[in-house]
This record gives sequence, C-alpha cells and structure tokens, in this order.
Amino acid sequence: MHRITDLTFDNAYARLHPSFYEVVNPTPLLDPYLVAFSLDAARLLDLDLGEADNPDLAAFLVGGRRIPGSEPIAQVYAGHQFGV
Repeated sequence: MHRITDLTFDNAYARLHPSFYEVVNPTPLLDPYLVAFSLDAARLLDLDLGEADNPDLAAFLVGGRRIPGSEPIAQVYAGHQFGV
C-alpha cells in the first residue's frame, strides 16, 4: 500500500508536442476538506486506507499541494466547431 505522496504518474500526454497542452499550476482552494473517501477506489490505486486520515490529503487532491512527479497541464481544446 502507498501513501498519497508515493503514487507514481505516467503523464504521457505531457510528452506530446507542446501545442497539445500548456503547463499550468492548479489554483489551490482555501481550506479544502475531505467529504468522502472511497475504500474501493483507494484499493484500486493501492493507496493505504489510512490516508483517509491524512490531514493533507484534501490539499493534494484539489491541487493545493503537488504530488511529487505530477505534471499539471491544461489540455488544449480543439473542437470541431473551430475547424480543427
């Protein structure tokens, strides 16, 4: 089982040509709090169930703190209505 800070990321989208995305840091929310914790989802992520009691968990989940190795990006929207 892993702590939230031990999860690894493979953001293949961030390795595409830069025209597909823009590097953007998330805007943190003030005083986030955990409303619910899914045991099933935690198990799928191999996340330690004790992380539900981690006081920093909400900040990591809403972007106030970054998980090491994460690459926050905003994907470019290229809808058909724009001829792309």
